[in-house]
Order: sequence, then structure tokens, then C-alpha cells
Amino acid sequence: MLGPARRRRTGGRIMRWLHGAASLVLAFAASQAVAGVPEQGGPYNVNVLAGGVGVERDLNAPALVAAGSSFSFSAWVRPELAQDGTVTLLALGAAGADCRCLVLTDGRLAYQSGGETLTSRERIAPGEWAHVALSSEGDQATLYVNGRRVARGRIAAVATLA
Repeated sequence: MLGPARRRRTGGRIMRWLHGAASLVLAFAASQAVAGVPEQGGPYNVNVLAGGVGVERDLNAPALVAAGSSFSFSAWVRPELAQDGTVTLLALGAAGADCRCLVLTDGRLAYQSGGETLTSRERIAPGEWAHVALSSEGDQATLYVNGRRVARGRIAAVATLA
């Protein structure tokens, strides 16, 4: 069963993803170049979180994604179990209302930003790989599962600091 990723309180840690019970391969693309971040992304030059539940990567950017700018996230996920509640797949910024978070909520893909949530209707099947993606342009966000649009709507556009 997945548990929440633990997070160390250090400045500049803005990106995390989970390993273990759920496998996750992550790619992040912002419309603006981020100094010091190779185009390939990937889990290298990272800190492993306590207990091996995830990885954090310091992107060394004072303002990674400005409010209203375009960006996208994508990942391959394979939840091992159907789980109620929220499991964070990727978080930019500190968890909470100021976070841009790609999550599974009761097994459904969701995007949280500025205290608002956009959620798909269908659950991701346990034990099966699924490609999930988020595309955000200003206050419009779109969620995809296996290339199919599963949710689209307006959601708060918050600035995310490194």
C-alpha cells in the first residue's frame, strides 16, 4: 500500500516522486527553460527520502513556474492496490494550497492547485501500468490517462517557488 511521501524541510526541494509499491517514471516539461536542469529530466542527482518512499530533486530555480504559465507533467504509474484517499505522485512547491500536485485521489487521477482540484471520473486499474499526463495553460488544465482526455477545466493558477 502506498503511503504519503515524507518530505525534508530544506529550501529549494520542490519535486518528488514515489517508488516502492507504486512504480513511477516521471518527466517534467515547463514552457520556460530552467537553468541547470537537463532536458532529459530523470531520477539522478537526487536525495532519497527517509524510508525509501520517494525522491526529491532540487531544481535551483527561484521561480520555477510563474502563475498562468504553460507547463506539463507526465508519468508512468502502476498502483499495486486500490486505495482510498490521496496519494501524491508529483509535487511542485510545498504540499498544501500553494502546491501544484499531480495525485491519485481514491484511485482517480487528479490535479491540485491553489486549493482547487480537477479529478477524472475513472479509476486507474491496480496492477496495470498507465501513462498519466497533465497539461496546463493559464487557468485551464487537462488530465490524460493512456492518451485519452479524462478531465478538463478551470483551476487556480498559483506561482510555485523553488
